Amino acid sequence: MSTRREPTKGIENPSAAKDGITVVIPTFNREELLKRAIVSALNQTVKPEQVIVVDDGSTDGTPEMCGKFAHSIEYVRQANAGAAEARNHGIRLARHEWIAFLDSDDYWTPTHLERMLAAIKDTFGQASFYFSDVFMDNGTRDATLWSRIGFKVEGSCQLSPDATDWMLSRGVPASIQSTVFNAAVLKASGGFDGRFEVMEDTELFLRLGIGGNVCAVNTVGCFYTADDKTHNRLTTKVNAWTENHGKCSCRLWRLVDSQFPNLDPSRRKIIFNNLAESYWRLSRCYWRSGRVHHSIIPFLRCIKTEPRMLITLFRRRMSTRRQKEVSGPVSQPES
Repeated sequence: MSTRREPTKGIENPSAAKDGITVVIPTFNREELLKRAIVSALNQTVKPEQVIVVDDGSTDGTPEMCGKFAHSIEYVRQANAGAAEARNHGIRLARHEWIAFLDSDDYWTPTHLERMLAAIKDTFGQASFYFSDVFMDNGTRDATLWSRIGFKVEGSCQLSPDATDWMLSRGVPASIQSTVFNAAVLKASGGFDGRFEVMEDTELFLRLGIGGNVCAVNTVGCFYTADDKTHNRLTTKVNAWTENHGKCSCRLWRLVDSQFPNLDPSRRKIIFNNLAESYWRLSRCYWRSGRVHHSIIPFLRCIKTEPRMLITLFRRRMSTRRQKEVSGPVSQPES
């Protein structure tokens, strides 16, 4: 009778990083979706040297499923601690020069790592991190993140010695699922901030990208899905109108304000606008849930941070409404 082989346990290696890419896949109760993610990592046209699955306390068949890939992945389990700590666990176990992240309900295009490594070679590995576009179709004409926020890249890749304007644009163009980090830079930075239950990836991009050397790779590297119908996300719901998201957003922009006090006035204004809008969203969240008295303080903080924010939000709302009226409904492709 054959005995099922257990997946390899991750072992921390403090020695100098080796050439190549480590893939880190955090997961929580996504047995079947995780399998798809693992396969997409292992089937890359350029194979990763190390694939680590960090199980954040799953109670389903995740350990047994990972055992089927025992010869190809390293499996490590931790008590449920959230997305930031799960990824940090993977960072500590990474043995290679570059670290790529993939969420367990998403999957990569087959050439993702090949194209990222080509960009690294073309730019002599100068960037702290390299990011590509993400396919996130929700039935709109703007099916990718970059098309949705109007972000464009010249040529196959574009290296920016100071990515502040990219990171402070209307939408951060980097997504954790399609980003490859310099392992030494990532470890020196302390990795993900565990105080954030959501937006921990945005916080990291801002911290490393403002004033940092970053490269955008002109390709779609990942399919961002909404296939997890159980709400068993490593983070809580990512909807911007949840209370938790609002609190984390306010904390994020207060932190950015304190970390980068010497930015020029135009960039500081963007930070203040984002902070004010975060207070506004939190205030509306409280209001919608019937906690009117809770909504007063974030509302007043919104006005104090940026007195003209209400006018800005009103104009943006009216502009969005006019665009919808002009564009009309999106036609569905024929089957």
